[in-house]
Amino acid sequence: WNDLECRPSEEKLTAIAEKLKNLGFLELGYEYVVVDDCWMISRSDSGQLEEDERAFPSGMKSLGDYLHKLGFKYGIYTDRGLKTCASRPASLGFEAQDGRLFASWDVDFV
Repeated sequence: WNDLECRPSEEKLTAIAEKLKNLGFLELGYEYVVVDDCWMISRSDSGQLEEDERAFPSGMKSLGDYLHKLGFKYGIYTDRGLKTCASRPASLGFEAQDGRLFASWDVDFV
């Protein structure tokens, strides 16, 4: 959060992950790259969380696949309330649906 604040993106997160890998952080025990708040933009009519397609043009599954390819585990942020800290849609009332979505993206940590 201190670096990206409410402006995460596929480009920034892949660059960060590549830098962490190249600097040897995996070997030092750093396992996770976690996408913090503001990756989600809305919920669809069916209640599905929707990522910010401008910031994540390949989608959240693709980002996770890339992080896994680099050797990292993939983490993602949500909140237990109605809104996240940045007033984006959170998981209250959608816990099972969001859990299934995160599982379909092969998320390792929520």
